[in-house]
Amino acid sequence: MRPESVMLLVLMAALLFVMFTRTRRQRREVQQIQAGLAPGVDIMTASGLFATIVSIEDDVVVLETAPGQRSRWDRRAVARVIPPPSGPTGHPAGDKTAEESPGKDGGSRPGQAPDAPSPDRG
Repeated sequence: MRPESVMLLVLMAALLFVMFTRTRRQRREVQQIQAGLAPGVDIMTASGLFATIVSIEDDVVVLETAPGQRSRWDRRAVARVIPPPSGPTGHPAGDKTAEESPGKDGGSRPGQAPDAPSPDRG
């Protein structure tokens, strides 16, 4: 065999190995997500819908997007589990809330939208 043919075969074998490894890893991640599903868990679907799982029935999950608003989804539509909020106040940003955080210029007052002009500016 010529060296070019051997290199081509080695390259094709390496490409197949990488493809199969990636597929196996993705399948394992999906199985871990599916195993972690339980009522009360916050999730995001493949289409980007954020919801809380109310119940699981075989291959169907019942999701609640707002209080009293429930819909049935195929279990495979769950793309990821949303981790619970962190910080002492339960807000993901820690102790600061939207009203307390400064705007882009750092000078907006609490309760004022960051892009709103300040009344005392010219």
